[in-house]
Amino acid sequence: MKLSKIALLLLCLYASLFSPLAAQQSDLLNQTLTLPFAEASLKDFLQFLQKEHQVKISYSDSYLPLQAKIRFEPQKATLENFFEQISTQTGIEYKWLNKQIVLKTTPESRKRQQDLEQKKQSDQKPTLQESKAKAKNRSETASASQKIEMEAALEKEQRADNQADTEANTQVQPLDTLTATTENKQQESESNALDTLQEAANQNALDSLPTTAQTSAKERPFQFSFFYPLATNGVESPQYTNRFSLNLLYGRNGGVKGFEAGAFVNTLRDSLQGFQAASFTNVVSGSSKAFQAAGFLNVVKGSQNGFQAAGFANIVGQNVKGLQAAGFLNIAGGDSLQGFQAAGFMNKAKYVRGVQASGFINIAKKVKGSQIGFINIADSVSGVAIGFINIIKNGYTRFEVSTGDIWHTQISYKAGVRKFYTFATAAIRFDDQISWAVGAGLGSQARLMPHLYLGGELLAMQVNERRAWSDGLNTWLQFRPSLTYEFGKRFSVFAAPTLNLMLSNRYDNETGKYGSSLPKNPFFEKNYEIDSWYEELNMKAWVGFSVGILL
Repeated sequence: MKLSKIALLLLCLYASLFSPLAAQQSDLLNQTLTLPFAEASLKDFLQFLQKEHQVKISYSDSYLPLQAKIRFEPQKATLENFFEQISTQTGIEYKWLNKQIVLKTTPESRKRQQDLEQKKQSDQKPTLQESKAKAKNRSETASASQKIEMEAALEKEQRADNQADTEANTQVQPLDTLTATTENKQQESESNALDTLQEAANQNALDSLPTTAQTSAKERPFQFSFFYPLATNGVESPQYTNRFSLNLLYGRNGGVKGFEAGAFVNTLRDSLQGFQAASFTNVVSGSSKAFQAAGFLNVVKGSQNGFQAAGFANIVGQNVKGLQAAGFLNIAGGDSLQGFQAAGFMNKAKYVRGVQASGFINIAKKVKGSQIGFINIADSVSGVAIGFINIIKNGYTRFEVSTGDIWHTQISYKAGVRKFYTFATAAIRFDDQISWAVGAGLGSQARLMPHLYLGGELLAMQVNERRAWSDGLNTWLQFRPSLTYEFGKRFSVFAAPTLNLMLSNRYDNETGKYGSSLPKNPFFEKNYEIDSWYEELNMKAWVGFSVGILL
């Protein structure tokens, strides 16, 4: 019988040591990711994995086609699916080796890379007719001024071609010289056409960029508005960027590079640099590098770099770098928040590098920093999440069942990250009459070695002895250092000594004494007369134990 128990124990230890290693590859490759792009170069994709998800990747810059464009469909899939897409499009092979993903080329991928380079070189040398056709197509979509410039360039090229033909017909030249002259003219015309095409393409690319506002080219040192368009700049106010701007009721201007103040509402068609203050609302259609202060609402449709303070809400359409402070709500609509969000009710962002602190709820996708609130929601947190309810998709969540020196059964639900988690707990004891308790706590774990963790927890519970609910003070405080051993990803065992303190003004009618009857052998006990509210306060301290499992 003893031999069979020893064999069973050895089998469990073997499974705990080696099964996690076999599952580690599957866990990583089956991890679901959401890409912020639908198409990117291989280099950008690998840098995204290494920077945002800490995936270890090994490859050689000299052999991989790092500039190859990869199309990702869908954008939300497992890591294995993304690498399969890369393998299909480039022929690159991937392999899990030594806790990292190793990429290597194949003859197929090298041939594809050579074909791409040859095609790129051939594409860079279009014929004159192709250049003219492309320039003509561009001209149909360009602005009126661009059309005139492009048509003039094409006309100039045509005149050069005609002149070359005339000279070739009227002058007697050797065949080799005539051929060279014609080729030089053709190359010059091709070069001019390409320059024109490139300028038009660059201009169209700039015009097609997704901006929320157009830049005001005109600047004025000062403007005053009563209620737009009753202003010193009149109906053309949105066309001007002002150094110093004052708005009595409602101002609508192009931009500000300096200072703007309004008694009610400030609105800008373009960007803000400097300082903006309004008793009610500030609205910026472009980006902001400034300090914004409003009694009710700040809105920036572009990105915000600086400080925002509002009585109700701060709303930014793109990335935020700096501080947002609001009485109710902060929203960063872009991919990134770098800094601090503080709100009375809710903060919302996507990728956070910093702190979110709110009176009720914080929402983010990935946090490198901290979340502090009653409810914290995120996919992952690399720092700590401090709250009563922590919902961390890829964090630390465990369901605990335990027993100890006082409670026959105790159940807890833990959520957060290993560095810092919170939990709710309930316990019951079966005597001649049932006693039970509910409470909450916080804890932390640190790894001592693979599968073995050292932890510490603090909890507080309201104890109800032999009745449905105790109205008076009957509070149990506990500190529990523990050792936890993980046999698998979702099964662990732990053992812990406990240091306990009971504070109670419960009066026991049977004994005629104050205090809880649950602690049997306290090493410290004393009664205190507090005031007329608590006739006596009993304090007991004792050492106990707790053992259990985590699922």
